[in-house]
Amino acid sequence: MKERTAIDTIKGYFYQFDFAIVKLLELGRDTETIVIEGIEDIDINTATEETAIQCKYHSKVEYNHSVIAKPIRLMIDHYKDVLSGAKKRINYKLYGHFQSGQAKLKLPIDSTFLKDHFLTYTENKVKHYHHVEHNLTDIELDDFISLLEININALEYQSQVAKISSLLINQFGCKEFEAEHFFYNNALKVIKELSIEDDAKKEKLVNQNF
Repeated sequence: MKERTAIDTIKGYFYQFDFAIVKLLELGRDTETIVIEGIEDIDINTATEETAIQCKYHSKVEYNHSVIAKPIRLMIDHYKDVLSGAKKRINYKLYGHFQSGQAKLKLPIDSTFLKDHFLTYTENKVKHYHHVEHNLTDIELDDFISLLEININALEYQSQVAKISSLLINQFGCKEFEAEHFFYNNALKVIKELSIEDDAKKEKLVNQNF
């Protein structure tokens, strides 16, 4: 069981790396950049906005609200920190793939749903109300929701790999074999190395440099 869990965890990391490659190849002007493992797994910066994306891959897990509740609580903590520091507003996105259960989440959500299903939880037999403990008002919760996008219908692992191949062929005019065995392997190496840099060395990447 532990070996299986480890394999799934590793696959999740590779899925995240592949997602970063997709977002890089989809970047537009040179003013658009991404950061790996910044605020969230991937941060995308354009001339007008910044989006922090949490990427999850659960190919053997049925979707339940509790699976994404903690990442959303961490996002709302960051949102609160941004408010208190008068910093630039951030958009938040949770992007995930699940085996089944997607129909359980009806979008868009409201503040009541956010409080009941994502901000209220039990830990060590103690019930927590995250919004109360962190002094979040309904106005702030509504504002956070306006900045939050949830997509739990993300591409399956191999479908995302196929998308990368298509983007590489389009970008470089190469053949499928070259895209898979040369360009993709080089791209993965760059993303992997960036992901383990400490915060002081985090680099913003533009499509052209990548």
